[in-house]
Amino acid sequence: MLRDAPACYCLLQLLAARPLPGAELTARLRRAGVVTEHTGTVYAVLLRLRALGLVRPAGLPDGGRGYALTDDGRHTVEAFARMWGATRLLSADLGFLG
Repeated sequence: MLRDAPACYCLLQLLAARPLPGAELTARLRRAGVVTEHTGTVYAVLLRLRALGLVRPAGLPDGGRGYALTDDGRHTVEAFARMWGATRLLSADLGFLG
């Protein structure tokens, strides 16, 4: 199962480079340790992201079907990357406080 909400951002980040089929998304998340059990959970999250307008169904070069980011999805990934970068910098700065 997906461990927590950041897994949604993992899916969005995977789709930032190119559209991917659900099976490949699931395999990558499993290798990363984000998905531990029910592969259907990934599809449930994809449906939720689709309902939020962050991903859409997409045709793949091999004729298969997959998922791609919408413009809103791409903006969400970019905003998360900015926030994550700021959080990492803040954590590094706080480490110097002792």
